[in-house]
Amino acid sequence: MQNAQELLYKWLKEVGDVRYERIKQTCEYLNIKLNLDLEKPIYNIFYPLLYSGTVEFAGNSRYHMAPECIIFKHRDSQVVLNPVLTDGLQQTSYIGIYLHKDIDKFNGPNRFNFNLESILGNMPSIDHCVLSMQEVYDIKRDDFEHYIGVVSRKINDTKKWYFIDCEHNKCYAIPHHSINPDALNIAYSYDRVIKQENNGIYDVKNKELRVPIFHMPIIIYRALMIESLFAESMPYIDNGYYVFKNVNRRVYTELNRIFCESIKTN
Repeated sequence: MQNAQELLYKWLKEVGDVRYERIKQTCEYLNIKLNLDLEKPIYNIFYPLLYSGTVEFAGNSRYHMAPECIIFKHRDSQVVLNPVLTDGLQQTSYIGIYLHKDIDKFNGPNRFNFNLESILGNMPSIDHCVLSMQEVYDIKRDDFEHYIGVVSRKINDTKKWYFIDCEHNKCYAIPHHSINPDALNIAYSYDRVIKQENNGIYDVKNKELRVPIFHMPIIIYRALMIESLFAESMPYIDNGYYVFKNVNRRVYTELNRIFCESIKTN
């Protein structure tokens, strides 16, 4: 899998701005070429690059490589994204992401000071995001009887996603991934809230956070991933969850607000 992701990464660096469908075709080609036998190659090959931030959404169903970026938090370390030159940099398990220990000896045009609590503090809660989506009036309510949360329907051979808010008898159109690749992830997170399912489990004693893999919002993953890189504690997957170590109580509090108090503690 790593080989396929590296090949896609190199290809994206060469082609520049590219449509989602072409990326999908390239992933399918790599799946066959490398005998990976993946059911949905784009999810296994492309999406890890999107989640890590090495690839960015460019609008109108197009994606491109993120520009070289230096993220710093402490005076003695920094995260370097898509560096032009990699000499003296420490490779992480993420393709295109490196660590550098001496902040004074590595400079670039795009430098950002990272503060996870501040970033999360500026994020709206997921219910606000979903209930701010476009309300739909021209569909038959009977089509969604007995449904709640995220539902899909094929309309004129096109699959469309909706969010059913039974409490207020409203229906919202979830933006297509060609418009907002994180919209469905956010909707599914709120779906878990109204179905009284958890959006994570926080171990207070060990400062360990588990977040469901299924439709985890990209923006949340990136923020937690970068924090983990500074702590040199890489996220990993366990039993359907992303596991993040060294998550302090203040970060948990902000995340729990974002996820509408749906992160359990133990």
